[in-house]
Amino acid sequence: MKIKVYRLVTGEHIIGEVLDFATNAYITIKNPALFQLQQNKAGQIIIAITALLILSKNNETYIKETNVVYSYKPNNDLEGAYMKHTTGLDVAKTPDIII
Repeated sequence: MKIKVYRLVTGEHIIGEVLDFATNAYITIKNPALFQLQQNKAGQIIIAITALLILSKNNETYIKETNVVYSYKPNNDLEGAYMKHTTGLDVAKTPDIII
C-alpha cells in the first residue's frame, strides 16, 4: 500500500492510497481524506481527518496532476492516524529514524 499526501493549489491536503500515477495526467487515489493539524485546549497538536468521498461506491477519486503543488510520504504518526480513520486499525507507532 502506497500512502501519499498531496497539497493542492486550493490549499487542501489530501492523503490516500495511490493506485495509479499520472495516467492521462491524473492521479488515482483510493480512500482519499482531507486532513489538517489543529491545536487542542491543552496546547497539543492533533491530526483532524475527514473522509472525502463518503457517498462514493468505489471510494476512488482522480486528481489532475497540474492541481498538485507538492506531494510527500507521510510520517508514521500521520500514516497511523489515516489507517485508523480508514480501517479502524490502530497501527503501532514506530520511530521514523532508527538508530
